[in-house]
Amino acid sequence: MSHTQSKNVEREQLDRMVGLAPGAVPPTGGTTPEAAPPARARSPYGIDGLIDGLSLTVRAARELDPAQCDAELPQLEMETEHAITRLQVLESEMDGSEDGLPNRIAAIAAQARHDLLRTLAETIRNVDNALLNNR
Repeated sequence: MSHTQSKNVEREQLDRMVGLAPGAVPPTGGTTPEAAPPARARSPYGIDGLIDGLSLTVRAARELDPAQCDAELPQLEMETEHAITRLQVLESEMDGSEDGLPNRIAAIAAQARHDLLRTLAETIRNVDNALLNNR
């Protein structure tokens, strides 16, 4: 059994022990519902989706081959955390502000969407080509 398969089995066993469906994430982050922080409303500007996408992409890169996590990945993780923090600060400045921030956020989101779709398309083509070449 590979290291990744072993980790997945462990994760599923832990999920069953605490009464979760396999792969489920506790909605309270592992704390009791009473102690969990209040749920935050989703951003109307798409910042939450961008944050989720950035986090997911870095996590996927890390999990694809943990043995190959070279110097590049920790740097990207750090830059991702900084970008997420800046996005959250920018969003917090939006509360009650109409001084052009919505336009700035819209521009950031549009560029990020363009970049992510371009990268996703390239990755999908590369994976598909690799699969076709292995037949």
